[in-house]
Amino acid sequence: MKKISLLICLALIASCGGSSETAPTTTATPTTTATPTTTATPTTTATPTTTAPPTTTATPTTTAPPIFKTPSPEFQSLGSYDRFDESFENAFSASLTSEFENLSKKMGISTAVYQNGKLWSEVAGNSNENTPLTTASPFAVMSSSKTFLGPLILSQIEEGLYGLNDLLPDLMLDDPDFQSLNHEMIPTATVEQYLLQRSGGGETQSTTPAKYFMMVAPNWKPADFMKLLHEPAGPPGPFRYADANANLLGMLAEHKGGDHLEALYKRKYFDPLNIQAGLRPTMETPSNMTTPYGEKSWYGGAPGWGDLTKIPIFDGIDSIEADGRSAWAGAGIVSTAENMARWAYELYSPNGSAVPSSIREQITTSIVDELVQGFPYPQKYGYMTTLRQHSLSDGRIIESYGHPGGGWGYSSALFYSPDLDVAISILANTELTWDNFRATCTTFTNQEHPAGCIAKGFFETLAE
Repeated sequence: MKKISLLICLALIASCGGSSETAPTTTATPTTTATPTTTATPTTTATPTTTAPPTTTATPTTTAPPIFKTPSPEFQSLGSYDRFDESFENAFSASLTSEFENLSKKMGISTAVYQNGKLWSEVAGNSNENTPLTTASPFAVMSSSKTFLGPLILSQIEEGLYGLNDLLPDLMLDDPDFQSLNHEMIPTATVEQYLLQRSGGGETQSTTPAKYFMMVAPNWKPADFMKLLHEPAGPPGPFRYADANANLLGMLAEHKGGDHLEALYKRKYFDPLNIQAGLRPTMETPSNMTTPYGEKSWYGGAPGWGDLTKIPIFDGIDSIEADGRSAWAGAGIVSTAENMARWAYELYSPNGSAVPSSIREQITTSIVDELVQGFPYPQKYGYMTTLRQHSLSDGRIIESYGHPGGGWGYSSALFYSPDLDVAISILANTELTWDNFRATCTTFTNQEHPAGCIAKGFFETLAE
């Protein structure tokens, strides 16, 4: 009975959203929030004005080959970039230090700012109790991973493999792993509705023994996560942030791309852009991976904040890899703040080279004009990309594209400001949950997140 109760107490295995991304229900919507002028998609529709290629143009593809372990990238600090002015760098450092010192429970935070060839980065705290953090220390970037998935799907559409308006289940009819799933749980929704988190898909049960055994199974495959869905799919349309949306899109990308997801990312983005990144659980866990810290009782341990890798039910198990079996397509990327800042710039900036301008425009104009909850700060959602506002001290509003993330002892935030043409990445091996801080820039009407306060400091420095 004791063993079974340990399994059942496994709670909130948060990989694509989780408690650290969720704002309290009492958080007020900032009075300064306005509809961005760049938003092209009206509230009443989730369909862009451009029509994707129909299914009749799709070419035959094969299901992805069996998954095998890939070596971890050799994570190194990036050194061959121009510097910002010294006064800017001093201000960046002050923003990071003041926020880090304000945290009541903390281990380490890594930050980076990238702007068209100029790079600044700095860390505060440790990788674990005994190891100082460095700018080369890799983190799980959690749901910021979705910024890789969205453009990959759009690139496959541009290649004619399928269309935005195609029903995802129809595209998977010849995939045996997909066909093994309970189709009552799978939304009959378009690829676009999945990208927008409006498929009607449900959630998995996070406290069942079945999820634990899925996480530790050595013969894991992506469909195993989908077998944990516990409620039938609802009608598409309303926003509902769900792990299943990203993982089903990942299965689609593998099925139509004929390779496993990490290999597709590597060919499309990691290698061409020289981005140091990998994907859990198919990547070997890096030897210098930062250790995750959080509330242990959320993950099957005894109450108390601490090292999540030392929870007894994960004895002898690589728990970072195990969490990756839930995270995968939606939250499985591992990288550094320097590399993620570069990625955000290459993806969103007109000076970037990650995607053609046609795909960049699809992403930035896909934002639905509706503030949605479930994030550290109310924001709008598009094709696996968020749009939020930052209120500066002088009353100005800065908008940014990106995606937050959190869970399993990690927190992440990714921002790109079109006004300043600058990208910011903030990664922590500490869950920046609502009981862990009162962010330095928060107000009664604007309950900001520590990552948002750090970014605000960076934006104010650059805007001056």
